[in-house]
Amino acid sequence: MARFNVLETAESFASRHYDFLVVGGGTAGLALAARLSEESSFTIGILEAGQAHLHDPKILTPGLCGTLSGDPEYDWKFMTTPQEHLNGRQIAWPRGRVLGGSSAINFMQVTYPTAKEINDWEALGNEHWSWDDLLPYYRKFQTFARPSAEVAKSLGTSHYQPADYGSTGPIQVGFYAPHDLQDAWLKTFKTLGHRMSQSPLSGAAIGGCTNPASMDPQSRTRSYSTNAYYLPNATRSNMFLLTGAQVLKINLDATKDGQFMASGVSFLAQGTKYVVKARREVILSAGTIQSPQILELSGIGSEDVLAKHGIDVLINNPGVGENLQDHAVATLAYEVADPSLSLDSLRDPALLKTALESFQTKRSGPFASGVQASAFLPIVDFLSERGKTELQTLLEDLPKEQKSWGIFVSTDVVAFSST
Repeated sequence: MARFNVLETAESFASRHYDFLVVGGGTAGLALAARLSEESSFTIGILEAGQAHLHDPKILTPGLCGTLSGDPEYDWKFMTTPQEHLNGRQIAWPRGRVLGGSSAINFMQVTYPTAKEINDWEALGNEHWSWDDLLPYYRKFQTFARPSAEVAKSLGTSHYQPADYGSTGPIQVGFYAPHDLQDAWLKTFKTLGHRMSQSPLSGAAIGGCTNPASMDPQSRTRSYSTNAYYLPNATRSNMFLLTGAQVLKINLDATKDGQFMASGVSFLAQGTKYVVKARREVILSAGTIQSPQILELSGIGSEDVLAKHGIDVLINNPGVGENLQDHAVATLAYEVADPSLSLDSLRDPALLKTALESFQTKRSGPFASGVQASAFLPIVDFLSERGKTELQTLLEDLPKEQKSWGIFVSTDVVAFSST
């Protein structure tokens, strides 16, 4: 029987020395670990705070994707600080707490940025982060399944040219079956003059369109970091995974020249603290929120913040853990005319049972599909003259500290919506 290294215990994991320790078995962490393990002389250890949930129907079933956020078995359940302009409300901030990270709990839409957005990142000083540099990797991660002529016509996907997309990558990408609401969506944006007509990988992903999903077109199930990057390589003798292990800090050793070098990490598993060593590198891949948090807990960050929490300052870097901006999702609900099927119909136990059986036995029905349409729109096209003036004033009045961060403020402000 092949050895399956997800079955590691905390004791056995901590007893080894690794060349590379990957902190976070999420979207990027598992991909990187799989790539590193291709070199047989390297030993790779992966630490993930969440549980494995391998072959979990709740993760794999497209129509259940909305049930994962807010469930502590899969989601960290972060909340924002009270928002001044929302009357003090706190907004849910889902992040995957499970093997595969947020690739296990997202809504499975495969969307792409615009070239301008990515090139702005490079202009900030991120060398090799241009559209042309990243485009090969947008193709490399995926195997794109071309829709049938009938499905392509119904979904309006003629602007997706298979030659533009990947054909040998581990993430499977395909389209859900058409439904009447999707047809109405596309007609609406065509009428508005905002139907996407170019390939999303052209660098001009503006307008309303049907998106493919990170879904295996054969099994009609979620394709994500766990079953694309980890499971196919789980029996490699040089890659080890421990789930249910929360990293507390990176252990830093002082060098002769007064610098610090990461020697390993401390982690907590089932109430016991462990230390594990890395010979080459500790790779921090714990997500937008917890990567900077772990740095701060390790003594890297603003000395004012660290001192406030009684953490010894090893490297004073005021930018760590600061300046993050994100957007929340605002949803609208509409009543649809019969016989269109909507999610509220599934509150009927009999209909719910039938729908689940349909997916389990025939890979069809409402649970065989999920969110598949979105629109990236220049918001200025929908504003009155007064609204445009107010938007311009808003951008010009950004707080001084934001301007000092070097943020690029573009007049091509884009709004996003999906269905």
